[in-house]
Amino acid sequence: WFPYSKREMAYISWVGLRGAVPITLAMMPLMEGIPNSRLIFDVIFSVVIVSLLVQGTTIGFMARKLKVVLPPQPEPLSSDEIWLTEKLTLQLQSFRVAEYSKAERSHPYALTRLKQFANARLFALIRDGAIMKVGMNTQMRKGDVAWYVFPEDRGNEFAEQFASNKQSESEQEFYGEIEVKPYVRIGELAKAHQLNLREEDADRTLGELFRERFGDVPVAGDKLDLDGYEITIKELDERGYMKWLALKMPPKPPAVEAL
Repeated sequence: WFPYSKREMAYISWVGLRGAVPITLAMMPLMEGIPNSRLIFDVIFSVVIVSLLVQGTTIGFMARKLKVVLPPQPEPLSSDEIWLTEKLTLQLQSFRVAEYSKAERSHPYALTRLKQFANARLFALIRDGAIMKVGMNTQMRKGDVAWYVFPEDRGNEFAEQFASNKQSESEQEFYGEIEVKPYVRIGELAKAHQLNLREEDADRTLGELFRERFGDVPVAGDKLDLDGYEITIKELDERGYMKWLALKMPPKPPAVEAL
């Protein structure tokens, strides 16, 4: 059971390694002095070069054409470490405010209200290259850069609040509308979202299904098809374990107009 879709196999075939083996094999008759070996080597070498130029320069195009490109994930603009003493450091991360993001028109401290971000502290707010004085009525604008004292391992999650809604829509289109944890059981998922899934898988977790198909090293973008419902690995934690999965519903059939 080959764990890839037809689109993924087509992409792998397009970008697969090529060149070293044919050229090495073509050198053997050349070294042995076989008649016309020079012509054979020239032909093979030319084919390899053309293949590298054509396929190598169209990797991005083919990835988009076959729809195997992962949408960009929100992440900090930059991250810096300040040494306060020989053993004490302070982690600073910056985030740029995107248009139509949660951060736009919000106070910098409004983004730290969630429990997982409670340790974040605003360090500076930069607007038009100058440090802004932050007051009670301050609202961030598109293009502002906010610096926070913040743990590095939470940076990507915090950055989601600074990402444009258009980027979120792109993520939803690729991954799906519903986020789930890998320890959720198939039966629980089917019951919560009225899904028509196989009863024999009801007691199994989504993580178990992914490990069964992709081994112990699944990566972001790996997908499972459960009777038309698409489950995709959206995010891994810092240890490489599955953190978030996404559920994509099958497209609804077009409505039939009454005569």
